Parts: sequence; C-alpha cells; structure tokens
Amino acid sequence: MANCGSRSAQNSLFYQAIEAVLGGWTALQLAVQHGFGGLHSEEKARWMVAVIEQWFLENNGIETYELEDFIAEIMTSEFDTVTDDNSIPEVAKSICGYFRLYQDGKGDEIRSQLPQLPKANLDLCKQDVCHDEDMDESPDPSEVANHMQHLHLNHSNTGQPTPPGDDDMGEDKPDQKPEEDDGWQCVKRKGKNR
Repeated sequence: MANCGSRSAQNSLFYQAIEAVLGGWTALQLAVQHGFGGLHSEEKARWMVAVIEQWFLENNGIETYELEDFIAEIMTSEFDTVTDDNSIPEVAKSICGYFRLYQDGKGDEIRSQLPQLPKANLDLCKQDVCHDEDMDESPDPSEVANHMQHLHLNHSNTGQPTPPGDDDMGEDKPDQKPEEDDGWQCVKRKGKNR
C-alpha cells in the first residue's frame, strides 16, 4: 500500500470526482441555486460530497442502489427535494464507477475523465416567474373556460377517457350518476337555479 501522503492525495481525488459529478447534476444545482436547503444550501452541497466520500471509505461493497437511496434521502431531508427525473441512478452509477477506479489506483484515468464531465447548465432550465400582483388578481373567466375546454375529457362507463366527440359533450345529464368499477358513485353538484 502507498504511504499516507499518497493515500491523502488519492482520497482528495475521489472527493474531486464526487464533487464534479454532483456539480454537473442539475437537480442538486437547482436546489442549491433556489435555496431549497435553506440559507446554507451551498454548505450542504459541499457537506454532501464529503459525507458520500466518508461513507464509501468507511464501508465495503457499497452497491449502486444503496448509494441511490442514500442520495435520495439527503435530497429529501436536506434540500426538501424529490427528484423523479431518474437522474439519481445515473449520479450513483457514476460515483460508484469513480470509486472503483480510485480503489484500483487509477488516478490518471480519473484525472483525465474529470474535465470531460458535463457541467450543470441552469440557464437551460425554464423558470416561470410569478409576480405577487398576479397572485392578487382573479383569473379572467373566459381564459379559464377556454383552458378547461382544451383539458376536457369524457369518461365512458368503464372510467377510461374517450376522445371528445365520442360522447354527448354538450349535454349535461344531471340525473345520470355513472357507477365506477370500484363501487364508488360519482355525484355531481347541481348549480343554483336563478
């Protein structure tokens, strides 16, 4: 085994690999940028790198799925973020791959790959800006009705959506109460008669 100084340099290299992978992970970088981790989001992101490195160094045989669960738990508990874009498995697989290289003493290979890792480009992420004055105003009823027309789906007696035009779209049948397969009955509220 190498001397302590060499081990420290390699340890640092694995840290750099984790840091590079997480630095290119859009979900984490968005959580940090928007402060989902509170006032100390950036510190939590750095802590995440260190705790992942420590976890690998203190435990043998960590599997990719275990790292996925560990990262998901950190994202949920520390950043109040649930990532459902399937990026966690990719991140975990990459970190596990770098750990194998690190264990095998392939520092040169790690160093050559790090500059090629993608960087998170948050400029490509769309952000809908909502102004407070927009929140105070009621939506225009004609816009809501128009939007609802486009979203309207009819349901057959089986509960499956049917395309518009296959059913009597324009007719309201208030007395008809279709029964769902699960035994529940759909009850519609009647409007006031004026």
